[in-house]
Amino acid sequence: MKKLTFLLATLLLLIINTSCLDNDNNENNTYATYSFSGYNFITDTDGNAVIKNATYTVSMNITNMTASVKVESAYTQDGTPMAFIFTDVPMTVDNEGYIIKIDDMIPQVSDGTASDYRVQQLSIKMLAYTTDGNDAYVMMQSSYRISGKYDVCSLMILPSGTPLTYLDCTTTTAGMGEPFTTTGTTYEVKITSPTTADVTLKDAQFMDKMPQQTIQLKNVPIVATTNGYRIEAAEVVPCINDVPFEKYKITNLYLSTINKAKSFNLKFNCTYNGITFKIVANANLFPKTNEK
Repeated sequence: MKKLTFLLATLLLLIINTSCLDNDNNENNTYATYSFSGYNFITDTDGNAVIKNATYTVSMNITNMTASVKVESAYTQDGTPMAFIFTDVPMTVDNEGYIIKIDDMIPQVSDGTASDYRVQQLSIKMLAYTTDGNDAYVMMQSSYRISGKYDVCSLMILPSGTPLTYLDCTTTTAGMGEPFTTTGTTYEVKITSPTTADVTLKDAQFMDKMPQQTIQLKNVPIVATTNGYRIEAAEVVPCINDVPFEKYKITNLYLSTINKAKSFNLKFNCTYNGITFKIVANANLFPKTNEK
């Protein structure tokens, strides 16, 4: 299993950003700007749910511990994208990352009346980490309510295009003899459109003697929930090395996230040689760290 090292966020930010001269007070200040592209998971008080493209630009003055945040997204099925902006918001930091919180504020907006876009309970956390392969990533998790009606959450990772990789996983298979349990499988979820996602099971193993395989479930339906997203399909043809295997169809696929998409519960069935195997898995975005 891969291990993660959570970095003091300052360390990573200092590596890829430079100190700048502040013309107002002639002091060196350290700035960092990150732009995340991905998807917002949006539900409203009428029970409607949509997934919309979104971009978050977070500009931080690390010396003064303040941030400006620009969010660009639409919030309804047929709505057009708009931007709202906060400037000079206080930040805090813990041993994992930077935290930006706003209880209630009217932002600057790109269009319309600002008071119509009141933002409440905004929370943005930025976390820097590396894997045991020394690949460096920055994750942003956000949640807020906008216009008093739309509850929004998102989870995005840099570099852009990095899938949500769940490393702390327990997978149990029942169907023949004693249940088989493994912690060696990891799961990747890559959202490919506002309605579809690819789920990859890396080093999947459902029986003791089964060789580990990387299994791809492509273009499965995805919908937003108040806790992130849900993936559900009556039937999916799995692929190995991009080759579909019709005779090993997966049925009753159900994956639902909790904790604003940082954890999920998964279950599905697979029939092999006349035996139906029932697979369940629980996964978290991060395993136990080897250093904090």
